[in-house]
Amino acid sequence: MKARQPIRRCGKQYATEEEAFRSKAGQKPGAEVTSCRCGRFHLTFPPAPRSDGKPRASVSGNTIPPKVCKQVDKRDGRQCVRCGSRQNPHRHHRRIKGHGGDSRSCTDCACNIVTLCTEHHAWAHSGAGRKEAEAEGLIIPRSVTEPWRHGVMVHSEADSGATRWPTCDGEYADEPLERAA
Repeated sequence: MKARQPIRRCGKQYATEEEAFRSKAGQKPGAEVTSCRCGRFHLTFPPAPRSDGKPRASVSGNTIPPKVCKQVDKRDGRQCVRCGSRQNPHRHHRRIKGHGGDSRSCTDCACNIVTLCTEHHAWAHSGAGRKEAEAEGLIIPRSVTEPWRHGVMVHSEADSGATRWPTCDGEYADEPLERAA
C-alpha cells in the first residue's frame, strides 16, 4: 500500500482580504494577500533582495518584472490612483490573476497594473467595493485580452476624476489606443 503524503498546513488564515490587510502583519511594507485553496486568505511577503543586487525568484506570487514596477511607480508617482495616498502603495493587477495565475500577455504589463493604497486595494477586491472598482476600471473582467483598451478613473491633482488609459510602456493615454505601444 502506498504511503500518504502529509496534509500541507496553511499559515495564518483570514476570512477576507480586507481582514488580512487590516491585521498588524498586513500593515508591514510589502505585505501581499493571496487566496488559498483552503478558501481563506494569507499574507505573503516578497523575498529580500540578494546581496549581488539580482532579484530573487518570488514565492509570494509577485511576478511583476522590476522594469514594469519602475514604469508603474514613475507613472503613478507611488501614490494611490484613487485617493492620492502615499501610505503603503500596492501594485494592483486590474485583470485579476486568479488562483492558478495568468500566463496571458499583458498580465504583468504596465497597462494592467495600477497603484492603490492598502485600503483601496482591499476595497477593490471586497464585495462592498467591487462594483464601484469595476466602474472605475480598477477591476476588469478576466476575459479581457487587451487591458490597454480599458480606462481607469484617476483621482490625483493633475487628473481629478479623469479617465485615462494605461499603456504598455508605462504612461497614460488620453484616449484608448488601437493596439499596445
